[in-house]
Amino acid sequence: MSEEALTFRPDYASPPGNTLRDVLSELGMTQTELAARAGWSEKFVSQVVNGKAPISPDTALLLERILGTPASFWMNREAHYREALARADDLKRLEREAEVADRFPYNEMVKLGWVERTRDPVERLSNLLRFFGVDSLSRMDAQPAAVFRVGKCSNPSDCALIAWLQAGRLQAQEIRTGRLDREAIRQALPVFRGLTREEPGAAVERVGELLADAGVALALTPALPKTAAHGATHWVSADKAVLQLSDRYKRADVFWFSFFHEVGHLLRHAKGPRVYAYVNREERGDDPKEEEADRFAADTLIPPAPLSTFVESGRFDPAAVRRFADEIDVHADIVVGRLQHQGLIGHHQLRALHRRFDLSQAERRIACEPR
Repeated sequence: MSEEALTFRPDYASPPGNTLRDVLSELGMTQTELAARAGWSEKFVSQVVNGKAPISPDTALLLERILGTPASFWMNREAHYREALARADDLKRLEREAEVADRFPYNEMVKLGWVERTRDPVERLSNLLRFFGVDSLSRMDAQPAAVFRVGKCSNPSDCALIAWLQAGRLQAQEIRTGRLDREAIRQALPVFRGLTREEPGAAVERVGELLADAGVALALTPALPKTAAHGATHWVSADKAVLQLSDRYKRADVFWFSFFHEVGHLLRHAKGPRVYAYVNREERGDDPKEEEADRFAADTLIPPAPLSTFVESGRFDPAAVRRFADEIDVHADIVVGRLQHQGLIGHHQLRALHRRFDLSQAERRIACEPR
């Protein structure tokens, strides 16, 4: 047969036995004769021709010797056929599971470039499976646990939160870090606090560098609807962690409190199998680890002693707030947020001191070389 005739271009799940039947016909050889020449039973030859028995490497070599067709051709033909069968079976499974994909905020994920745009339900599911790195969405329980901070949200979506967390893990894979060093993180706390005063893009870039040196990948992941996600801490291994932040509310005081909250988890809480969800106080109950991370963030951003003195003064005008912020080396927005949280001023007051923070002002992926 010509080389062109032996070039297999599959477009359907056709068993290689069909090709074997054609070759035998062209050579004028019967299945009985092939069996006699190869030392096979006629039953085996019939099974191969009808696709009931696979073509093994030994079978392919004998076909090459007897028929003159390369063994590689038969092996490729068999591999393509088995792959086509597997894909057909997989397609049936995906069709049964496709409706599960509707639980995820697919369109929002498309806008963020996490998955490809498509209206086909099966293709959507396939894209989600690749995004999560699983063969079934029922395997999501196998994903690594995270400690995360979320706010109050009406009609929250666990699927949206899982997608947001996975996006952070994928970002972290691209970030090179040193070995996890909690002492280095602890020593950098004053620097982190001072960076709240800097322009968001430059501040976040510097934070990313410092964390990478200390074995932590900083992942900036835009918030998804119905997640209420502010931040999360993942442990990739004993030597690498991920600190993931969103821009929910797009306010600097919220962003930096979430950052220090997650740093508190990094410094004080070892990796564990549980997922600690930060929600509003009445929903979360008394979780000592979350309370500890809250207190760590609050006290690190604004030390208790100077805060007490400032509160006792009772002067919360813009000039006084700016002076106090300068004294403790934080942006005035941090002080305003604390005063509002403690009910010392209304949420409508001192709005001029608020600083907008969204991820368009900072790099969403910060790839840092360990020093």
